[in-house]
Amino acid sequence: MGFSFPKTLAPEVLQRIRLKVRRTADEIARLHALPDRWLAEELLRLARGLRRDFPARLRDPHGVVYDANFVWQVVPEAAKRLGATRLLPNEAVSPSVVTLSGAEFRALVGAYLRNVSIGRWSEADGSDAPTAGETLCHCVANGNPVAFAADRICQAPEAGADRQDWVARHVREISRARGHEETPYWSPELQKPAARQATEAVFLRH
Repeated sequence: MGFSFPKTLAPEVLQRIRLKVRRTADEIARLHALPDRWLAEELLRLARGLRRDFPARLRDPHGVVYDANFVWQVVPEAAKRLGATRLLPNEAVSPSVVTLSGAEFRALVGAYLRNVSIGRWSEADGSDAPTAGETLCHCVANGNPVAFAADRICQAPEAGADRQDWVARHVREISRARGHEETPYWSPELQKPAARQATEAVFLRH
């Protein structure tokens, strides 16, 4: 008989985990449905909220650490390219980010989403709602607002030409694995029941 981790959890704990999975999925779908300008504002709100909640970890807007650069430069730059204009000092000012072409910026977003650790240390303490960190660093295969902002900023490369574009390559792989027509663009339609169960399994493992 196989071991079933969920069966070892108290019913109320399992219920809370499932509620958080649902609320996270609902929040990701809400963000995906926003027009560009409102998605831009949400990205800024989330990045600023993270910086406010973790000032020691995210205080340096000009460093070389992935996590701080993500919330000071990459996410605000995505918001700016979607139409945000009310940027704060030190947001989206890095020459190595602001001078990138659309395709280069897409590739950069993928590199950051693969390397940031924010989602692992910014989890809520018993809350049913996703934190800013969990939202900004949500699994790309299950919808990530920075990734689908990049989709709006620049068209994904064709299959076979996406070696440097991890987001496009990864979503293509996931769409095939879930039985969909291959696509480099995430949408809520990719979230079949099996996909949601896989998302829940991620929460159960942590």
